[in-house]
Amino acid sequence: MMKTILALFVVVLLGLAPTHGMAAGTGGGSSEPDDVQKSRSLLKDGNYAKAEGLLRKAVADDPQNADAWNLLGYATRLQGDHEQAEEFYGKALALDDDHVGALNYLGMLYVQTGRIDDAKKLLARIDDACLFSCDEFSSLERAIATGKVENDSGW
Repeated sequence: MMKTILALFVVVLLGLAPTHGMAAGTGGGSSEPDDVQKSRSLLKDGNYAKAEGLLRKAVADDPQNADAWNLLGYATRLQGDHEQAEEFYGKALALDDDHVGALNYLGMLYVQTGRIDDAKKLLARIDDACLFSCDEFSSLERAIATGKVENDSGW
């Protein structure tokens, strides 16, 4: 309740608009490295292996890029490599512990692997990280409730 009141106060006082709910990551803008931008398009088209190659290059070039680590986790998870995906999401979260995309995707991995209690913990972290309601919270909440992950690309 207090979070909602604070959020409304900020919006009214400063005239801000909500910014959360972007495609399960924090980036996507023009300042993003080319390999990451191209990988987003490949992921959207379901070309996970090719996107993985670009993202591996992106994290080698910039190991501090939390978005690239998150998307690399996504690409590997959708190819069935849950262990590697979990490692990559962990690297994204080590760089940005409030990365709602990585929190969401790791939560989806937990749902897929039957770790519902762990997914619920991540849901609470997403709730804390999102000042306003965000799609990452809603999609993980649905996955936990149904026990299955549907299209969680955010695209």
